Amino acid sequence: VEIWLSEKLDLPWSSRLIAPLYTKEIIENIYEKFYKLETTIKLRILFSLALKKSKKNQLQENMIKIYQLACNDEDDWVSTIGKILYELVSHEEDYPLDKVNIEKLD
Repeated sequence: VEIWLSEKLDLPWSSRLIAPLYTKEIIENIYEKFYKLETTIKLRILFSLALKKSKKNQLQENMIKIYQLACNDEDDWVSTIGKILYELVSHEEDYPLDKVNIEKLD
């Protein structure tokens, strides 16, 4: 999974391209290997977890676990983004992540 993630998330702003490919097994594997991944890959994973509602319902539990891991990461960027996204997921009724359009941020 590490090699697959690195290949899929190698390009800037590739997070939106990988999100539809996530399955429960992939998210579980990401959780298990998260601490081994490069910082840029960790960040792209975190951003890619803003999934459509249909996928999010299936993967929510492991998404939250990944955000919690990120909150305690040794890299300041990863931990900061992890904390922000964890808070957003915790208050999603106020900030629906599936409505975020990353393309507009370019």
